[in-house]
Amino acid sequence: MQIPLRLTLSVLRCALVLVAHTVVAQGVASACSIGVRPATAEEQRFYADAFAAFQKAAPAAPAGWTATDDIHPGASNGVLRELCARPNERVHHALFRRSYKLAGQEAAARRAALERKLAALIQEQQAATNAGKPVNWEAFDAAKAKAGAEFERDSGAEFGFSVGHERSISDSFSPVPVPVGKGYRQAYASSIGVPHQDLVIVLNPGTPAKSGLKVVTISGDPARVEALLKAATLR
Repeated sequence: MQIPLRLTLSVLRCALVLVAHTVVAQGVASACSIGVRPATAEEQRFYADAFAAFQKAAPAAPAGWTATDDIHPGASNGVLRELCARPNERVHHALFRRSYKLAGQEAAARRAALERKLAALIQEQQAATNAGKPVNWEAFDAAKAKAGAEFERDSGAEFGFSVGHERSISDSFSPVPVPVGKGYRQAYASSIGVPHQDLVIVLNPGTPAKSGLKVVTISGDPARVEALLKAATLR
């Protein structure tokens, strides 16, 4: 199963960590080994159109969540000023990510609940030790893992939008019906049992990547992925 797609590995990560670029020129240069140059008028138009499409497609933050966009370090508000490219290289590809994170109040409540559960587990084990009873470390570790899974579940998600990239999609993804284009999904659980799902949607299958292949990726808790898919504006 081979689908043109150049962003699968970069977008479908669970870490949900964004790199901050405090100075645009330094942000581009730090990851560039071939040279930074000003974007051409054609590249600026392409990037502006891709950014506008991303803004229309990406869902807003759900209630109780925050959203942060990760865009090209040489761009600001859809305007591409410079990029990492050779002087005569024509750059017509763009990648955007919107990361969602559980907001402060709910996140704090979850953390407090986790701390209470861990404290109770420790007290139980200490009480058993003081009473001369054997400690069931297997049960203790299982209870810790369960508490950690409850804390981590559905606490972050990511929406990616790509234009003009290509890469073969992994065989770990299976075809799945989607409202637009072709969809592929993989589901798994973390080492402590937190469920996770990655969804890839090729909006315009059959289009050569260099002509503007458009791909959306959504990653997170299975229910959150479905909710973001429903809220997204795909065309």
